[in-house]
Amino acid sequence: MLVEKKILSDHFEAIYVSWFSRMKYFALEYVVSEEDAENIVQDVFTELWERKEILAYELTKLVHGEEEAKKAQDSAKALFASGNAADMPEVVLTDDDFEEGSIGILRLLVKAGLAPSNGEARRNVEQGGVSVDGEKVTDPKAQLTKDTFAGDGVVLKRGKKKFMKIVLG
Repeated sequence: MLVEKKILSDHFEAIYVSWFSRMKYFALEYVVSEEDAENIVQDVFTELWERKEILAYELTKLVHGEEEAKKAQDSAKALFASGNAADMPEVVLTDDDFEEGSIGILRLLVKAGLAPSNGEARRNVEQGGVSVDGEKVTDPKAQLTKDTFAGDGVVLKRGKKKFMKIVLG
């Protein structure tokens, strides 16, 4: 969770650095003192930081629709706010999903809806963008046994923001 906040903070800082002076000079068109202009811009950035969740929801809603925005918001809260996988989107594996007691990482990514095809799943794995319970998977031939999913299941993650809890049914 701290890593995710650090990444978000770094991105916000980059935006702040690149836009602060431009916004300050814009504000100077409407106020007399440079200090007032800086305070106005600082207030804008403070408000943006405090409302980042609302902005993310509204942008997702605009691009993908309200239902997908709600899913993304719920998923983000489950993963990042509580650090708990209890409310994470979930895929249930059945005996039919396993061959000789195991399932391949590529098949698992497709089954979970994290990759549209085996080819795309292979690229994700080879590029180091896939992890199972925080452990990076780099071998596209990797197999996960049924025992791996026992108990509370595992968190399968592709990239930084796409994830799914995988459990046995």
